[in-house]
Amino acid sequence: MQISKYTGCTERLIRLSRYLALFLSAFFLQSCSTQPEVWDPLQDHAQPSSTGMDRTTLKLTPAMAALIQQADEKIDYQQWPEAVVVLERALRINPKQAEAWTRMAVVYLGKLQPEQAIQMARKSNALASSDNALKSYNWTLMSRAYEQLDQTDKASHAAEQSRQYEQGRR
Repeated sequence: MQISKYTGCTERLIRLSRYLALFLSAFFLQSCSTQPEVWDPLQDHAQPSSTGMDRTTLKLTPAMAALIQQADEKIDYQQWPEAVVVLERALRINPKQAEAWTRMAVVYLGKLQPEQAIQMARKSNALASSDNALKSYNWTLMSRAYEQLDQTDKASHAAEQSRQYEQGRR
């Protein structure tokens, strides 16, 4: 039996291609298993982080809760146009829903449109009645918006308002 000089090369190529296939499959599995980072407007807005709103205290109808949850997912992944569509739908159902206005403020803050973020947060505060936690969050959003506008006095005032609502002094 005569063995060709190419047999050894072929076997090495087959072994090498198996290792390469194993490496590539492990690489692709690793990249598929990692989730994108979520964005939080109350953290450094240049760096994604974890979510900021406490979404467990919502007292919403099932339809509104589902829309708010969809909007939260879009916001977490900075899908601003999709979040706006969902929130506009929620506001057509109930234009007096303070939670939806707050999320609209988050969207505008994420889109670096601080003037609109301030308007949405104020609208939410007007509708929030006795929800001091939501009002505190809205004032914090306004503080960040004023920071984006380089209005440090207004940012400080909004941050102080947030602290007062957080402590329940309002």
